[in-house]
Amino acid sequence: MISPMSSTSTRDPHSAAGNAPAGSPTRRWGIAKIAGLPHVAILLGASVSMLAWMAPSITQSGKGYVAAPATFTEVAITIGAYLMLGLAAGVGYLVGRILSRRLPTIHADRPVDLRHTGFWSATILFAAIGTLIAGLTIVRAIGPAGCLQALISFNANAFKMALYENYQSGILSLRYLAILAGAIAIFRYLAFRDLSARAVISFGLLLSVAMISSRLSLIWAVVMGGIAYLLYPESSYKRKISRSELIIGASAVIVLLGALTISRTYGYYQNRGADNVVSAVLGEFHRYLAAPFQGGIEAMNFSGGHSHLSESAGIDANLSTNSALMDFAALTGRWNLVALSLVVMISSGACGMLRRYSGTYFIFAFGVLQACHLELWRISMFHRGITLTLIIFAMVVPLLQIYIRIPSLKIPSIRVRL
Repeated sequence: MISPMSSTSTRDPHSAAGNAPAGSPTRRWGIAKIAGLPHVAILLGASVSMLAWMAPSITQSGKGYVAAPATFTEVAITIGAYLMLGLAAGVGYLVGRILSRRLPTIHADRPVDLRHTGFWSATILFAAIGTLIAGLTIVRAIGPAGCLQALISFNANAFKMALYENYQSGILSLRYLAILAGAIAIFRYLAFRDLSARAVISFGLLLSVAMISSRLSLIWAVVMGGIAYLLYPESSYKRKISRSELIIGASAVIVLLGALTISRTYGYYQNRGADNVVSAVLGEFHRYLAAPFQGGIEAMNFSGGHSHLSESAGIDANLSTNSALMDFAALTGRWNLVALSLVVMISSGACGMLRRYSGTYFIFAFGVLQACHLELWRISMFHRGITLTLIIFAMVVPLLQIYIRIPSLKIPSIRVRL
């Protein structure tokens, strides 16, 4: 049970970390850990979107919107809004860290410790069930021939459309747990250089969900796994990521995102004048990044009604994620910044409190919220099914594990050195 005696998130002064010399890897991860803070994530995403918005169009498909040039005042107000969100997140995180001191601690030998695999096994099981049912739903909707045609014609979006036709939340939402399974696999490799059959299954489920549901499943898994590693109490001295691992990992994510983009939208960009695959991928990424900042400008400077902001911003009708500020403007009008700041403050406060449990599986709930913060420049994900499914599972199952041990299966591991 939860006990105030010891904690996986508290370093033992007699451990290797306690005796780590100055200049050891403990200090080298300082910048990376700063990048994992909620306010930094919000400002990072907004900055990337703004840079893409400022850049000239690199393909014939444009930047995802057609609108009159924004004035300096409009841009300044929008930048100020994102700075306000960053400030709210910073304050919330600080308050959360202070409140976390009153939370109970957890014994290091509990099954919720990240060194144990019972939680991972449960995640894989439920993710496999959800992914299988989602796949069968798609096949039943468009048939095997339709699935093959979607792949051949580079229109894998047909899978997602078929899945969401007459969609009902419930057992299909379990497919999102493939993101959590993949994140755990990433963490275990980074922290322990450990690849096992579980990892292979987890990555297979993650790629399947990325194909039939959302490409960003890959990004979420990387963010969640990376956060768990960076905040893991032992990671700063036990396991150092090599430069080759970093390059190979980043390249793999970029290649997979590019391949998934081609499989989904290449046909669409061919019809819009794309001459080759590279042009289509670059056009997709530029439109995806640039349009939300234009949406943010409209959301912070609109003068008429707020029910059709995407149209007044001149954003392409095919782009549906056009700034969390716009999402909240549709709900709260001119109070959008205040309302979103309150939400961000609460979510960042939760991150600050979860930081106390960085040595347990509860930390993956932190990663889910951090993924939402990274997405804030384009959409509010806090109330979405993917977010709720991942947070509920990452919080409830570890709590149950404290009382009901989930057995760890003995599956051989492969040690990989790059």
